[in-house]
Amino acid sequence: MTLEEIVAMFVYVLAHHKKNRTVAHKFLRSGETVSRHFNQCLLAVLKLHHMLLKTPVPISDDCTDDRWKYFKNCLGALDGTLISVTPPAEHKSRYRTRKSNLATNVLGVCAPDMQFIYVLPGWEGSAHDGRVLRDAISRPNGLKVPQGLPSSSCNTFPGFWTSEPYSHSSRYHAITEMVKQSGCEWDNVEKIIKCERQWYDSWAKRHKEARGLWNMKFPYLDELELVYGKDRANGEAVEDYEDAVNNFEAEEKSAEAASYVNCETDDDFKNTKETNSSLE
Repeated sequence: MTLEEIVAMFVYVLAHHKKNRTVAHKFLRSGETVSRHFNQCLLAVLKLHHMLLKTPVPISDDCTDDRWKYFKNCLGALDGTLISVTPPAEHKSRYRTRKSNLATNVLGVCAPDMQFIYVLPGWEGSAHDGRVLRDAISRPNGLKVPQGLPSSSCNTFPGFWTSEPYSHSSRYHAITEMVKQSGCEWDNVEKIIKCERQWYDSWAKRHKEARGLWNMKFPYLDELELVYGKDRANGEAVEDYEDAVNNFEAEEKSAEAASYVNCETDDDFKNTKETNSSLE
């Protein structure tokens, strides 16, 4: 196959979500050929992750973008997305989301210009977003602040990824400034906190079991997520780009070794080898 045909086949699968059999029929190739060349092209793309993924740059003090200028040293925005999948029957419970759909939970981090900084696919749909994020931060090649930025630690609060600690007061200050821009009457942090407390008090009146929980710490929150969130995921299929490249190459070497062993035990190969020996 030509390189152009391999890339065309690869892009066609990604763009239109076509099955192997459909692609084989369209390109007049066998299913094995389509699968093998698709994996080779995917491996080549994964090896380009250093070029394809953007290096984050902190939001500067002189930023003029109305959407980002309030978030000094913010590196980007992060969120999880659920992508529908069709897992084997025995694994369906792990992939079933809280809305009863079958999906995989993918974490994505984007720069302010919407270019990807980091992606972690593979977690089952039942996995809680917090669990996926903790896994991304703890990985050797995971979500880390690049060297040379203000801090060597990765700090996150819902939706944002920052290069230095982001306190609650600074977050409320950012929210306050945005509220000012929108023309709302709230003009200081105290009023925002007061409104939040008023909302909580009214909500607690309807939910008596929640009374007294304002600002209370939950040391067992992760365990409660597993119990009440119906989290059955084990993360066996999770791969970041470095892991994917290493696993692809290991599978290729294993397949080559198995092919060589099969060839050595093949009857035709043995007969050919015996014939050549007799001729010598």
